[in-house]
Amino acid sequence: MSPADESERKRNPVYDLLVGDDPEDLQSLVAYALYKAHKREWAAAHRAKHGENPGAEEEGAFADAVSIDRQIDAYKQGASDRLLAFANSIVEERRPEMEREAVLGRAEEAAARIESGASFWRQVWVALISTLLTTIILVVLTLAAALFGIDVIDGFRMLTQGSEATSAP
Repeated sequence: MSPADESERKRNPVYDLLVGDDPEDLQSLVAYALYKAHKREWAAAHRAKHGENPGAEEEGAFADAVSIDRQIDAYKQGASDRLLAFANSIVEERRPEMEREAVLGRAEEAAARIESGASFWRQVWVALISTLLTTIILVVLTLAAALFGIDVIDGFRMLTQGSEATSAP
């Protein structure tokens, strides 16, 4: 028998059922660890009852007994429950830190928006420039009125005299 055939023959069928071709799947690996813990308990019970370690034939019978779909699903569900409990414990442990980071992150984000928006000095410059432009426009209009002889008071007198001239018989 070749070494490849020997290793294939010794390979645990429960490993294939739980882990399969993806040895990076954490849930499958935890499920396999649960199987191994179950097997150790079974072996300890066997030693206590019979006074000796189980043989290869007995271990094969154990592997066959736990290879049923219901037991494989139980290992997988147990793994899922343990991983979820572990994740929840990590979240609960880090909750104060995560909340603090979330609040600080929002505060920093708001501060960044305020800083990136119009700052006080930028608003001062915009106001100064708009005031200067308005002043320049008013000066130009005043100069144009003076050059072309248009006077607001004379225009008002013309309007009032024109209404008196039309109202006189």
